[in-house]
Amino acid sequence: MTDPGNLAEYFGFTETEVEQICAVHGMNFEEMKAWYDGYCLVSHSQEGDRSYSIYSPKSVVESILRHKFGSYWNQTETYEALKIYIQMDMDGLKNAVIRMLAGKRFL
Repeated sequence: MTDPGNLAEYFGFTETEVEQICAVHGMNFEEMKAWYDGYCLVSHSQEGDRSYSIYSPKSVVESILRHKFGSYWNQTETYEALKIYIQMDMDGLKNAVIRMLAGKRFL
């Protein structure tokens, strides 16, 4: 995703989220950042540009589950695989995705 628009912060875990996940699971955030902080996405709006450090959910979750850092990014899902989860609509996911794509805000 090279131009995510207003959805930039939703294309992975934000730095704050990863920091919290590491604290809960006893993982070193600085090491996590060194391994997986590879995406900087920018959201453009009338209020100005906002940058997000985005982490691959697959990499973060695998490192937490295995309690080991490694190259997990190559195992990430395609849209076709994610489509199944969106269509399942658990906890209103499908509607939430539709609302985000329409530019609606969530609190």
